Amino acid sequence: MFVKRLTYTFLLPVLIIMASCSANRTAVLNEPAPPLSKIAEKLNTKDKETRWEAISFLEDYSKNNDDPGINALLIRALRDNDPEIRLSAVRALANNKKIDPLIQLLKDDVDWLVRAEVLKSIYEAKKKDSLPYIKIALKDKESSVREEAVYFISRIKNSEAVPLLIAALNDSHRDVKRKAINALASYEVEKPIINLFHDDDPLIREEVLKVLAQMKSPSASDLLLMGLWDEKVNVRRKAAYLLSLKKYKHSLEPLTGALNDSDAIVRIYAAEALGNLGNQKALPALIEAAAGTKDNSLIAILKSSINKLKPTNDIQEEAVAYYKKGIAYQNRMDIEKAIEAYNDAIRIYPDYSDAHYSLGRIYSQQKLFKDAASEFRKALLNPHYSRPELCYVELGKISFENSLYDEAASEFKKALLIKKDYAEAHNNLGLIYKKKRLYDMAISEFREAINIDRNYAAAYKNTGDTLFDLKRYKDALSGYKSALNFNPLDPDVHNSMGDIYNILGLYDNAIREYREALNIMDYNSREILHSNLSRVYNKKRMYEAAIAEARKAIRLRPDYAEAHNNLGYAYMEKEMYDKAIEELKKAMKLKPDDAEVNNNLGWAYEKSGEFKLAMDAYKKAIQVYPSWELPKNNLRRLRGNNPPTNSLQ
Repeated sequence: MFVKRLTYTFLLPVLIIMASCSANRTAVLNEPAPPLSKIAEKLNTKDKETRWEAISFLEDYSKNNDDPGINALLIRALRDNDPEIRLSAVRALANNKKIDPLIQLLKDDVDWLVRAEVLKSIYEAKKKDSLPYIKIALKDKESSVREEAVYFISRIKNSEAVPLLIAALNDSHRDVKRKAINALASYEVEKPIINLFHDDDPLIREEVLKVLAQMKSPSASDLLLMGLWDEKVNVRRKAAYLLSLKKYKHSLEPLTGALNDSDAIVRIYAAEALGNLGNQKALPALIEAAAGTKDNSLIAILKSSINKLKPTNDIQEEAVAYYKKGIAYQNRMDIEKAIEAYNDAIRIYPDYSDAHYSLGRIYSQQKLFKDAASEFRKALLNPHYSRPELCYVELGKISFENSLYDEAASEFKKALLIKKDYAEAHNNLGLIYKKKRLYDMAISEFREAINIDRNYAAAYKNTGDTLFDLKRYKDALSGYKSALNFNPLDPDVHNSMGDIYNILGLYDNAIREYREALNIMDYNSREILHSNLSRVYNKKRMYEAAIAEARKAIRLRPDYAEAHNNLGYAYMEKEMYDKAIEELKKAMKLKPDDAEVNNNLGWAYEKSGEFKLAMDAYKKAIQVYPSWELPKNNLRRLRGNNPPTNSLQ
């Protein structure tokens, strides 16, 4: 049954006149306000729509208005059985610094989002004095609340917080432990982190290595070398990669042994680390490894490392010294000093191509593409430069970054004229063809890259992406699975596989892949995966799970239109029409030209009896996506006064 939105017309003094009002609030705030007794009656009704209207009024009028009567009603709303109403009450009370009524909810509320909002409110109100309440949240049954608790502890910067973070290292959930590790690092407390190196979870061991290296811990070198022999490949890769950025004198022997690792990526990082180490004793092992492999990517790195160890007689000794300083500073991530050292090398020896190339790479990473291109071209001026193909590839990347695809293709082809078996050049050329929708040519280049380097995970992934665009979903899955064989920790590949399973209607498989991506993804962009999970749960008609995942996405990124759309859809299926409209309006505001959002909003309006608004929304969906039949059918049915029968999306 359609419940009309409440308009307040009672002839009583106005509590407060707001300057502006959110579009999804139900109260008309420039008219006289109702007596609080009427609002109290509405809060006590069984009808959710009516209670939502009442709490919206209270939330708006409580802003900058510390009225005891309003606060009393907000405190009463904390006991409502609808978590959204409780959330609104928590926010309103926190805005008026009324924290004490919220504290019990931290233990008792059944909804984790309410508990998380209470925790945030207590922290913002009490700062360092919030530690006793954060202790409660650290024992919460929902890992997302425990994650937030660790985050707030990391911001307090109080010695009393350290024992709490150490305790959080024993949490059952991986992401809580990872956050605790990084929080302890910010306190420069390393011993408990070191103890976690023997954790059963390889991703925790990997996190320990990364954090200790960033902290420049004295224990980092020993653990990194131990990590080279870890049973899990991702830990060995991380250890070898971090060693390639550092120079530990006692790492020569372990790195030499890692040249024989079963994983190609570990071997590549080990070879790079030996070159950066600069120890002539590594030369025989590097030469032997180059002679014993057919992996072209590894051969290129081995040759580069060998060249670093060979004495350079034709370049002035002082210039070489500055160049080596530049490499050392760059490995220590001291970029300003690296740039200064490379420039000093070039000042002494202007034709120093390696220095120009290294400087260009730094400028590219800093997005200073004009300066980077200039350095790469200077490197190419030296006719004796032994690796011109590297500069052509970098110039191609710069053109690609600026959407100059024909120029980029020309540069990659120059690199291939010099070195036909340059896998990266083939892969990048394939990306250009993909951009230009020359899909067969793109796939041909990706496959050529794979023929040269069987371990080239990115080329397998790009093949999968291209086949996905062609809607050859089963073939795309094969490409993605091959990519995972060589890089099992790529969350983008798992996400893409989840998308395919979603399209094919294999929803359980999709859920598995999205959750696997969440398990290995860092803290950025997790909202995409939560939103994707919400969409799949909607299709499985598991609306409570869909709501939970959408709310997680929105908490991570409030302006994520897709998550608001998925949440609105779930509310519609649960016949919570007012809340559906609220979420879909948010989605439309964020993404006004999305046909699906407009169609869903039209459906929500139609189910609520607001037929004129429904027609407008359907028309907008048709305008955005003229060939989509669903909004056309919805509009025809509505004009014919036929009741709605089909689903939204």
